Amino acid sequence: KNLGAADWTLGAEVPQPPNLPATAEFGEALAAPYHLRATAGPQHPQWIAVGAPGAGRAYIYCVNPTSAQPLTFAQVVDPNAGGRFGGALAIADFDGDGDQDLAVGSPTENGLAGRVRVYPGTGVNCGAGAQVVNVAQVVVVTPTQIQSGRFGAALTAGMVDPDHPTRPQLVIGAPEAYPSGVSKSVL
Repeated sequence: KNLGAADWTLGAEVPQPPNLPATAEFGEALAAPYHLRATAGPQHPQWIAVGAPGAGRAYIYCVNPTSAQPLTFAQVVDPNAGGRFGGALAIADFDGDGDQDLAVGSPTENGLAGRVRVYPGTGVNCGAGAQVVNVAQVVVVTPTQIQSGRFGAALTAGMVDPDHPTRPQLVIGAPEAYPSGVSKSVL
C-alpha cells in the first residue's frame, strides 16, 4: 500500500512548553509509541515524547487526532541529570505490563560514559497535566564496561530478543565505546 502523508502524519506543530530556555534544543529527539492507535482509550493512552537535551528535559504530549488542538502538553520529565538528558528517546511496553514506558538517554552524563533512564507508564488516560509516566519508579541503566562511550546517544525499541518475541526490547547505542561503537539490548 502506498502510504501518503495523511496516513502517517498528524499535520500539527508541537507547541513549545512555557519557560523553555533558548538553548534547549527542543525537538532534538522525538519518540512515539511502538504502535499508534486510531482512537485513544483508558487502556491505550496515546502520547509522544519530545527531547530538549540543551535543557536536560523530555516533554510528554497527548495526541488526539480529532481535536482542534491535536497535541496537548501533559508532563515534563526533568531529573536534573544533565548529560544531555533527552538527547535520545524511545517508547514501548518494555516491562510487559501493557502500558507504554519511556526511555530517555543522557549520553554525556556519568563522565561521558552515559546513562539511560526508563520510566514505567502509569496507564492513565492521557490529558492535560496527566502523569503519563511514573518518575518515582525510574530504572537507571549505567554501562559497566565503557568509560566514555556516550551510552544512550541512540535509543530504539524492537523485537530483537528471541527469548521474548512478543515484547519489544530497548536497544541502546554507545557510538564511542571502546574499541568501536556498540549497541546493547537491555530490559
